[in-house]
Amino acid sequence: VGVYSTEIPTPDTIYWGSVSFSIDEPGQGDTVQVIATYQSECYNYVNINESGSENIANNLLQNYPNPFAESTTIQCTTAKGEGAQLIIYDILGQPIRTYQNPNGGRWVIKWDGRNNQGIKVPPGIYFYSLTTQSFSQVRKLQLLR
Repeated sequence: VGVYSTEIPTPDTIYWGSVSFSIDEPGQGDTVQVIATYQSECYNYVNINESGSENIANNLLQNYPNPFAESTTIQCTTAKGEGAQLIIYDILGQPIRTYQNPNGGRWVIKWDGRNNQGIKVPPGIYFYSLTTQSFSQVRKLQLLR
């Protein structure tokens, strides 16, 4: 399932879409091909106001790329109107970077490997947590230098 277009993107135009597929132990002779990939350069969260957006499920996606050296992208979704907090922790569980989204919705964070003071953190394993009033989820990421 996916969205495909041969259209060339133009400035000041909003494009959106979704691509998803699942693999359930492919049998002999089955193949999966990825023809092309695209990564958005969206750096800040964006609230999507659409019919039914109040029913969006809370979700914290795995960051990409992972592991990373310069920056990584974290995407998450929370219920509209429900504030959210995303915190990145070091291996000892100490918070090193905090992001707030008071309105909920879909948002994207591009983390540059710096703490709240703007200082580069050392390479290693880190955890990031998305928390709302009704939801909490944690994932792991790895920073290389």
